[in-house]
Amino acid sequence: MQYNQEKVVVLDWGIPQLLQNKIFDPKVAGKISHTILPICFLQQQALQQGITMMTPDVFLSLPKKPQVSLLISSLYSKETPRLIAQGAKPLILSCQESPFIATGFYLNLKKYSAQFKYSFVFSGMKKHLSKKTAYRQMFFPEVYDPANFKPLPFGQKKYLTMISGNKRVSNWKKNLLLKLFYGFGVREIYSLRQEIVNFFASPGKFDLYGTLWDRGGATPLETENIKKVYRGMVEEKLPVLSQYKFTFCLENSVFPGYVTEKIFDAMFAGSVPVYLGAPDVLNFIPKNCFIDLRDFKSLKELDVFLSSLDEAKYMEYLQNSLKFLNSPQFQKFSYENFNERVVEILEQEFTGF
Repeated sequence: MQYNQEKVVVLDWGIPQLLQNKIFDPKVAGKISHTILPICFLQQQALQQGITMMTPDVFLSLPKKPQVSLLISSLYSKETPRLIAQGAKPLILSCQESPFIATGFYLNLKKYSAQFKYSFVFSGMKKHLSKKTAYRQMFFPEVYDPANFKPLPFGQKKYLTMISGNKRVSNWKKNLLLKLFYGFGVREIYSLRQEIVNFFASPGKFDLYGTLWDRGGATPLETENIKKVYRGMVEEKLPVLSQYKFTFCLENSVFPGYVTEKIFDAMFAGSVPVYLGAPDVLNFIPKNCFIDLRDFKSLKELDVFLSSLDEAKYMEYLQNSLKFLNSPQFQKFSYENFNERVVEILEQEFTGF
C-alpha cells in the first residue's frame, strides 16, 4: 500500500471484522455500528493533513515500519502491547463502552492509561487515570445534520417505544468490584428494560425492538410479556423512532459522563427521550430537551405524566431539542469536533519529531 512514511497512525479498535482497513469503509463500519462511522470521517480529515491511518494488521504486516507511528486505541485490545512493542507510540487511549461491558478495562485503567499521552474517557473515570496521561472528556461523536430534523405531526405518532438489546448482568462479583472501585452509585440498568416490558405489556401501547428478545425472559410471565410487545429487530433506528412520541433511552449503566448515542438518536428522530443513565447528564444536555426518569417514583407515575402531555407541551420538548442540536453545547458531541480534537493532537505530535 502507498502511505506517508513520515505520518502514520494505527487505529486499534479491537474488532476483527474491521481489520484490513475496513474500519474506514462506511458501509462496513455502519453495519457493525453507526457509532463507528465518525472514524471514517476522521481518516478522511487526517489524510488531508498528510496523515495515513491504518488498522493493526496492516501496520504489523509492513516489512519496514515507519520511523514514527502513533497509536490510537479504543480500550486495550490483545494487540495493543504488540503494537507498542513494534514501534507504535501510544498517544490516545479512548473509551466509549460501559463499565459492565469493559469491566477489565475500567478496573485496570490506571495501568493502561499510564502508557498513553492522552485519555479520552468519561468524567467518572478521571480520578482513576494515571497522572502520566492527560484527561479529555469523551463526547460520544455523532454524525448528524440538524437540518434533517423533521418530526412527524403529533397526531400521526404512536405512544412509546424502546430499541435495546435483551442483555443481562448477573455477575455479582463484577457488580461489587465496580461499586467498590468507582462508587456505589454505579449500577447496571439492563434489568430495568424487562421491568418496562412487564409494566407496559398489558396496555398494549408500547412497542419493543432490538436483539435477543426472541430468547424470552427469565420467567414464563416475562417471556409472555415480551411476546406481547416485541416487534423485531431494526436496520435503521431513526425511521422507527420517528413514529413514536416518546422513546425510552436507557444507558447500559449509571455512570458519570457516560452519555452515549441513545438519547441523541431519539432527538434526531423527533421523538422525546425518556432518559436514565449519566447522573451528571444535565452538564451535557439541557433538562428541557428530555424527560428524566429519575423525576418519577414509578413507571405508573411516568405513564400518567406522558399520557397527560398535550400537543403544545409536547412540541416544546421538540423545539428545545432543535435549539440544543443547533447550539455550541451539542457541537461538543459532533464528529467534526471529535475529529478536530484528535487531528490537532496528531499534528502537534508529528511536529515534535
